[in-house]
Amino acid sequence: LINECQNVIGKIFNPAEVNIVLALSDYLGLDGQYIFVLFDYCARRGKKSLRYIEKKAFGLFDEGITTVEALAAHIEKVELIASLEGQIRSLFGMNDRELTTKEKKFIEKWITKFGYGIDVIKKAYEITVDAIGKPSPAYADAVLERWNKEGLTTLEQIERAQSEALPTEGSFDTDDFFEAALKRTMEKMKKE
Repeated sequence: LINECQNVIGKIFNPAEVNIVLALSDYLGLDGQYIFVLFDYCARRGKKSLRYIEKKAFGLFDEGITTVEALAAHIEKVELIASLEGQIRSLFGMNDRELTTKEKKFIEKWITKFGYGIDVIKKAYEITVDAIGKPSPAYADAVLERWNKEGLTTLEQIERAQSEALPTEGSFDTDDFFEAALKRTMEKMKKE
């Protein structure tokens, strides 16, 4: 295990670094495959400091991510969010600044909890801009929340539901009502 971790990091460990690897196994009870996968993941992200890897291992352990399967699922989730985050940042015009904690939570929820891809998020963005005239992650979140509650998971389902909800002449349009209510709520939130 020590040799494999050294190969992944690209250096020979000193005695203190060897002790870090051993502590992950002995103290946390992580198996060798878990430790290797963690080292490989951190190295691919450019994080080759053993102190960083140790801190990451303890953080994952505290979150209950203690098996190779749980670690693989966590890595997959993090990589999916990272791959879509750039597209979402670009879509909402947030390229030149850090995301707020609230925006990060929105993005994570949209991708991992709701399972939406960029196509659905883009549709919510378009509805947001059409309704309030500017990008707003909070408004888009309300749209995505509504679709999630309605069980709409794909762009095709959303578009079908929207076309079925088109008003007949002289009827009341619930989508217009909902969007107007969201707009009022957003304006009220801005004033507070």
